[in-house]
Amino acid sequence: MAKKRSSASALPQTADRWYFSLREAKSLAIQDSLAIEQPCLLVLLDLTHQTILNIQVYPKRPAPNLIEKFVLNAITKPLENVSEVAYRPAEILIEQPELIQSLSPVLQKIGIAVAEGNEPELVDQIIEQFYKFVDSFMPETSGLLSVAGTTPEMIAELFSAAAGYYRAAPWKFLTDEQPFAVEYDPPGKTCYVTLMGGGGMEFGLVLYYHLDDLIRIYSQPDAIEENIPPLGLHSLSFERKEDMPPQDLKAIQKYGWEVANRRAYPLPLITTTEEVQRPPKEELILYEALLKAIPIFVKRLQPGDFHDYQPMQTEIVVHTYDGEVRLRFNYPIAVSLPQLDEEDEGPYLELDEDLRRANAIAHQAWLETNSKKRIRLARQALKLSPDCVEAYTVLAEESQEADEAISYLEQGVRAGERLFTPEVMARAEGGISEFEEAIPYLRARAFLAEALETMGRKEEALDQYLKLVEMGAYDEYGARLSALNLLLQLKRDDEAEKLIQSEEDDYFPDFAYSRALIAFRKYGDTPKSRRLLKKALRFNEYVPDYLSGKRPISSEEEELWIFGEQRYAAEYARMQYSNWWSTPGAVDWLLKHVPRQEN
Repeated sequence: MAKKRSSASALPQTADRWYFSLREAKSLAIQDSLAIEQPCLLVLLDLTHQTILNIQVYPKRPAPNLIEKFVLNAITKPLENVSEVAYRPAEILIEQPELIQSLSPVLQKIGIAVAEGNEPELVDQIIEQFYKFVDSFMPETSGLLSVAGTTPEMIAELFSAAAGYYRAAPWKFLTDEQPFAVEYDPPGKTCYVTLMGGGGMEFGLVLYYHLDDLIRIYSQPDAIEENIPPLGLHSLSFERKEDMPPQDLKAIQKYGWEVANRRAYPLPLITTTEEVQRPPKEELILYEALLKAIPIFVKRLQPGDFHDYQPMQTEIVVHTYDGEVRLRFNYPIAVSLPQLDEEDEGPYLELDEDLRRANAIAHQAWLETNSKKRIRLARQALKLSPDCVEAYTVLAEESQEADEAISYLEQGVRAGERLFTPEVMARAEGGISEFEEAIPYLRARAFLAEALETMGRKEEALDQYLKLVEMGAYDEYGARLSALNLLLQLKRDDEAEKLIQSEEDDYFPDFAYSRALIAFRKYGDTPKSRRLLKKALRFNEYVPDYLSGKRPISSEEEELWIFGEQRYAAEYARMQYSNWWSTPGAVDWLLKHVPRQEN
């Protein structure tokens, strides 16, 4: 480990020459000149010994103080696999003239000469690997405005249609097991559509241009990757903000595209066996038409036998950015799909007629773009049935005051509790998520927990998160991680430990590292706490760097440019940073037991 000194100028100095370079991923610029942030690479080399001293990737060009810190840390705190002794080189060559100007005063003050240097061959090799790394993620991160022929106005229409579709929630009428055919202009073109959302985890729709492709995927739902159609799997899903391409986020901010809520960012993609790409303009227009027409189509369906609908053909005309589009819907599709085993079907909740009518009115409220009409419809639904959870959520979304929104969400949760009694819950072996009808209830409780936490009402928020966990709900709302974070903040360590006992092998580092933190709080630096910490370090080695500040803790948007285990480490550090630093000695203990890297 490097020997600590009172100042960098007191360190021993050698005749070594170093080389520093900053490179931005220029290849990520897009055509419409949006000021997007680009990944940036800092490289520091020892030219005398032809070794790499340090490399750091940032999601955007770092501020001058971070660049200065990067260079000085390499001098005063060298990586253990580089040198066990801190020292000053005689000279540092810097590639960019503007960096020479900013770094020279700092380096010359501690006796290090600065000069402009030519790029060594080793830098070329590093930069080449960096661009390959960045380029490998380009298909997933290109923005919609990079698609040929698109304009901000066109994408605004697509986003508006997606927001209306999400509010209408047509997946409550049709599940992904009820596909339908759509003929569209010009005459003769047909696509087949399935709706995502009935399971409460993924929301959106999937397009198939050939019936055989739909049948093949439907026949083998557990082998979708092996059955991706030759033309790719075409989908528009609703994602969280942090899962969106950065270019789209920048454009949303610049042009004000409409988004229903923070979990409803539309992401149209074509997934092939080799890459992920954005759909062409023609398909984006088709999505706009479908997003506008499907909520109308599902409301025209008439109840049939066995919880299905009567066969129906109907024509719907919608206006898109490119003009009028005529769509002819056919339900069901003309061939019989393979039947799933009955054991795969979840339990069904019988709703009384008043509640069914109230739910339909609440669905209509989501379709409205006028706030006053939406509120009026929600209140109309509640007059029919006070158990209409969705109506309370509509009113909460339209509330201008946080306390009022919380009150509506609390009423929605109580309505859900009246529907899902212990007797009803006993029918679901796998938890409440087996009921399709539970989606509004789970969403209302999750929104309530988030609203309470935002208001600083931590104990109440924690109770709601824990109820979601206890009910066996799908964890799409992050209830487990949010509950764990609040338990640690509130120093309720026994409950936190109980929560994570069965989650040690979870894919995220939260449980392993938090269990080590709890052990340190209880017992200090003991064999038991060290054993748990060692297990956490094997699970994800990057967490100490982010908790200690060696790697900068990024914002949620910046984390989009961190990949794999490092991204999970950054997310964990951002959420749990205060819990570690508010525990006296915890971070020092963590760093003390990080294993040395071998040369």
